[in-house]
Amino acid sequence: MLSNSLELVYILLLILIFIGGRQILKRLSQLETEVEDLKLQLALKKVAEYQGASQAETSETEEFEARDSKEQHAQLWQSEQDDKSTTLWSELDKPFKKLLEKISSNSLLWLGGFVLALGGVFLAKYAIEAGLISAEARVFLGFTFGISLLTMAEYLMRNPERFNIQSTQVSAALASAGIITCFSMMVVSTHYYKFIPPTPALFATLLVTSVATFMALRFGPIVAFIGVIGSYAVPALFWSIELTLLELSLFVTFISSSAIYINSKVNSRYLWHLSFIGHFSYLLLAIFLSNSGNEVAVLLSFSLASLYLFTLSPVMGWRLDGQNQKPLPLKVLLMPRKEQAGVLCAIPPIWIYYAIWGYQPELVAYSLVFTALLFWASYRHSAFDSWPILALILNLSTLAMQISYTDKTDILFMYTGAHLFTQVGGVIFFTYALLMHFKLPTRPAFSLLLGVSIPLLFAITYVLTPTEISESLYPLWAVELALFGAIAVMITKRYQQPHIQVSGWLLANANLSLIFTMLLEAGTLTLALTAQLVSLAYWSRRFKFSAPNWLIQAVLVVILARLTTAPWLSPYESETILGIHWTLIIYPACFGLVLLASKLFARPSLEPWLSGARMHLLALFVTTESSYLLIGDYPSLLSFSYQECVLLALNYLILGCVYLCRALVTQHNLVSQLYRVFGYALLMASASLHLILLVRFNPLLTNQDLGQMLGINWITPMWILPAVILTSALKLRIFETRLVQGIRILAGLFAIGSVNAVIRHFYHDGYIGIDFGIQEAELYTYSVVWLIIAAATIVWSQTHTSKLAHQIGFGLMFVVILKAFVVDMSELTGLLRAFSFLGLGLCLVAIGWLFQRLKHGEDDLTHSSNSTYELRSCNSEHHVETVFSGSFSFAHWLRARDDRR
Repeated sequence: MLSNSLELVYILLLILIFIGGRQILKRLSQLETEVEDLKLQLALKKVAEYQGASQAETSETEEFEARDSKEQHAQLWQSEQDDKSTTLWSELDKPFKKLLEKISSNSLLWLGGFVLALGGVFLAKYAIEAGLISAEARVFLGFTFGISLLTMAEYLMRNPERFNIQSTQVSAALASAGIITCFSMMVVSTHYYKFIPPTPALFATLLVTSVATFMALRFGPIVAFIGVIGSYAVPALFWSIELTLLELSLFVTFISSSAIYINSKVNSRYLWHLSFIGHFSYLLLAIFLSNSGNEVAVLLSFSLASLYLFTLSPVMGWRLDGQNQKPLPLKVLLMPRKEQAGVLCAIPPIWIYYAIWGYQPELVAYSLVFTALLFWASYRHSAFDSWPILALILNLSTLAMQISYTDKTDILFMYTGAHLFTQVGGVIFFTYALLMHFKLPTRPAFSLLLGVSIPLLFAITYVLTPTEISESLYPLWAVELALFGAIAVMITKRYQQPHIQVSGWLLANANLSLIFTMLLEAGTLTLALTAQLVSLAYWSRRFKFSAPNWLIQAVLVVILARLTTAPWLSPYESETILGIHWTLIIYPACFGLVLLASKLFARPSLEPWLSGARMHLLALFVTTESSYLLIGDYPSLLSFSYQECVLLALNYLILGCVYLCRALVTQHNLVSQLYRVFGYALLMASASLHLILLVRFNPLLTNQDLGQMLGINWITPMWILPAVILTSALKLRIFETRLVQGIRILAGLFAIGSVNAVIRHFYHDGYIGIDFGIQEAELYTYSVVWLIIAAATIVWSQTHTSKLAHQIGFGLMFVVILKAFVVDMSELTGLLRAFSFLGLGLCLVAIGWLFQRLKHGEDDLTHSSNSTYELRSCNSEHHVETVFSGSFSFAHWLRARDDRR
């Protein structure tokens, strides 16, 4: 009884909130009207004052006139600023005002609909708990209540003037409440009370949600949202009846068709996205449900229906009668659109299925079906000009799956399986491209298809064919490629369009390059691709056809990617050309071909790309050949030796700095950004290799043989040259400001390690490992050398007025003196040990005093003459020597300095 009372109190509170909210909104509306009236009166008052001030005559003096004019100008300026700020505020405030208007005008309607639904739920709950209504009556009353709401919504929609209804949102709210009620009753009667069998309930629920979807045409998109969400939820709610794949596909296709049709009428992107997510979620689920050939056919039909609903119908219409033969630029073709999302989600599920469950022969037929559909769509509408390339990618995917099932024992294997499919596919793509040249000669997308389809199909099949049978395949492939190239040239040369003529010659050159490449090893394939770049440049220049920059850039990316990764791959390790390792021939040849292509293109927009490619090829050549000449081997990705790691780290450091230098001088923004990205990537690679050297190959811990010669050994490329390179790069200011301090520290660490390693290498015959101990002469050598370096740094800082060098020099001197007394003289005892510490204290005091003296004299150094610089340089050297001479010599130096002054 208490719970029933609380529910009634809750309903009363909702009603009070409804009434109070209505009164508050009315009051807010009145206040908003009053504020607008006050703003209008204030604006009219300002206008009247300004007009009166401009027409009034003045008898003041010139000073007062000037003052008045200034005040008026200031007032006008302030008025203009107020107007601008008011305008800006009003512009920014428009979306907020619109939102408030929508909330104030529609929120109470939707609140009323929600309260109605909630009241019905509470009433039903009370009746159930009290036992007043049977289960059948509850379901019947629920359906009656929902249908009554729908009927009321339709009645109010037809007779709004009778009840003074100003918005259709009233009917939409009632219709939404009615649909939710009917949908809930359908689920309850099926799953809770078991009144309706699952299969009839499924179709009845489908009827309810379909009615809701189509009611959006009358009541607005909100009702459509409710209908679509409920429709896509139905298969999940009735999953227990174990729908077949065909039933699920038909059900989801019907729902999506309704949603897409409604979306074409109400034009709501949110409704399209909602239906897109629901539809393709079930398509992805269908991949895991299908497990036989017949069900795969259903999956194919499901994919075709998806392509029709989400891609073809929005562009070409429901009857697919829309056409557009005007060629579109590449930016438009590649621009992200919802139609592209449809095709990318509709087609790949078939190939995903076969990738999961394994290849089956019917995939070939499905590939041809999709190819025909994509060809037809591209022919009818230029917005789909990129689809033939997509069809080529799908056929290549089919080849990659099919090639592994080739029967190696069949002597006629080239006329079966994947090899037969390659030849048939080549004829199809070749014929289609030539036919489109005849029908639509102004659309260059088909020229691209003609130039790339045949070489890609035959090349990929040949590469994937097992080596033991590829020799038997070569004669047939060579003859067919030659025929394709000859026919293409004979047909395309009759056209006047330059892009068609170039496509024929490019196909012939590509086929010829492929014929020779199949005779050669893997490394020469890249050389053939580079030759294609030169061929493209030559034919473009001959026929005065400007090949698109993106095509040239794509070819460059492929060439550089192959040449960059090839040295790390195992098939290339032992490859030779005419008895010479392939890198000694391929890299210089590709460099020359890219240089020739640059001369033939002669385009300022392409020159940064081509020059960057040449520099990258030169860097690759230096990296690989330096490793080979110094070590006798090429670097391996998974098994670095100490020498390989040192050389690669040095090469990457040099290349990274060179790329960053190029980024500073390159005018092309994109190329400059690429230089910067690759430059920092190389620096990161160099840092990683140096970390490997520090942890795994550290010569201090692993006793690496660094060589017997003093100047020419592995210390030079490992530490000395990196210090020099980083210091030079800092001078050129190629690094970002936030990285400069860290790179300075890194360069200093390299320099310190270099000096200490050279000294230790001198005393230990090519080794610097700590296992050899430290000799007494070695200790004193460290002190002397670092003392000289510190003195030279101080002198240099005085002559070049460098504060940083000044501090570094005195810091080094402090460390050296501390080492001399604490480490070098650590074996002294008794009085000598006491004197050593007294001397250390005096020296440290002298250094501190000298540092302060020189610090205060920096301003004088800046404005002094050359002779003064020389004098102070001599004085600085004298200061350094005095530190070790004792207090008497130090005082003598001070008196001599005072006498000179």
